[in-house]
Amino acid sequence: MRVKICGLQQPEDAAVASAAGADLLGVIFAPARRRRTVTEARAIFAAAAPEAERVGVFVDAPLPEIQDVVAACRLDRVQLGGREAPELCAALGPRGIKTLRLPDDRDAFERYGTPLFHLDAARSGGAGGTGESWDYRLAREF
Repeated sequence: MRVKICGLQQPEDAAVASAAGADLLGVIFAPARRRRTVTEARAIFAAAAPEAERVGVFVDAPLPEIQDVVAACRLDRVQLGGREAPELCAALGPRGIKTLRLPDDRDAFERYGTPLFHLDAARSGGAGGTGESWDYRLAREF
């Protein structure tokens, strides 16, 4: 199991999370209240321990936009949290992480060619990150 702390807002968040042993640190680039700019994200990631992986979280963003942010922030991983096509996920190669919302997305697992999956609660009207609970026993299926 790997631990990802997401929605980091400031450099101090990254320093504390990585010192506590988080494996992956996430910054939101999707339209949301926790969205950060590239400049802010670079400062956040600069404060992290070097072994922590940098994750950018996107929702239904076009590939060129994602690639620009990957280059600007030197992202290790890209998490896709919307209804992206499997082809977009595959284009990211080994750095891709696809969010699946359970139980709704149970059948989507095989369509996405990403090495990592982020399992979240199914919620109408939002892309996730709400902290809502779900039946964690469903994770055993994956």
